[in-house]
Amino acid sequence: MAKYLGQNLTCPQDVDSWDRASTAAKCVTPNVYHCLKTSNKKLIETCLEKTWIQPGMCPEYNTNLDMLDVDECQGTSNECPDVTYWSNDVYQYPTCLQKTTQTQDSNNTIVIDMQTVSPNNTSTTPDSSDLDIQTLLPYIIGGVILIALVFVVVLIFILCRRKRSRHKEYRHDIKIEYSRREHNPQEDLINQDAVNGNNLTNGDSLDAEKRPFIDHYSDVSSPAPKGNITVYVGDDSDKIAVAYEHLVYENRYDKCQFVKDINEFKADRWTKVYFIQDVFRHVIHSSDIDKMRGALDEIYLAAGQQPLSMFILEMPLTLWTKHSKYLQEMPLFYDQHISFV
Repeated sequence: MAKYLGQNLTCPQDVDSWDRASTAAKCVTPNVYHCLKTSNKKLIETCLEKTWIQPGMCPEYNTNLDMLDVDECQGTSNECPDVTYWSNDVYQYPTCLQKTTQTQDSNNTIVIDMQTVSPNNTSTTPDSSDLDIQTLLPYIIGGVILIALVFVVVLIFILCRRKRSRHKEYRHDIKIEYSRREHNPQEDLINQDAVNGNNLTNGDSLDAEKRPFIDHYSDVSSPAPKGNITVYVGDDSDKIAVAYEHLVYENRYDKCQFVKDINEFKADRWTKVYFIQDVFRHVIHSSDIDKMRGALDEIYLAAGQQPLSMFILEMPLTLWTKHSKYLQEMPLFYDQHISFV
């Protein structure tokens, strides 16, 4: 807030004049009207948040930091504040607001020269403490910035170390999961069916498991929501493993299903991510793809009925290069689902 009020400006000295000045200032909450002595011994009117001032102290506007500060009261014990008070109640202590002569700076901010009055003469005296503060201020700010930069660098280093450690842990977990499912696929299917609520016994047939989202839908051309089907095409197993790591980490609190044999694919509403791996390893001719078409259509239908789940497949680049036109006759392999790695 900056407003020119005339050549003989003084801060309000009583509650009525203070309230009138406050109304004219139109400060926006939480800021309120203040008329204060500045750190370079001038007066200024501005809008600031009020704060508590300790006994024996006067509120002061720090022009270097553009904020409210305090200074020791220079009056007698009877003139200086003897209780804690709000900064915008400074008019109660005139010794904190001496009579001044006003000027106006280039920004049209109200600035008033503070003069020291004595019985014989009036003179303006510089304060050496303010000169010291102004000299040291750049060094103080530089030191604070340097400490902040060191803190940020250390924090980034720690976060990178933790992230790298977590990636190693999850890659190890994925390898264990691959190994377990390779050596014990029957056990995994039994566990999955138990989750679905079928409670199969050893004598039951796993092929009798019901597919909750597929049995009622036969239209393969029904559109699947974009984003929940991804086919990774490439021969870089490390990049694919990294992609799997991120997906496992992002869905670490949800169920993930790993499928090594496409005929073992079973959709269930509790699975958040389906990893369908190495199902094309035996494909040589287009006739081999025809044998898989029914299962691939089931995956596409399941993706349409489970828009919040993700269906991840991987395919060698050589197979895609050779059979891409034939594969793209199926909606599962439309361009928007293909990601080259």
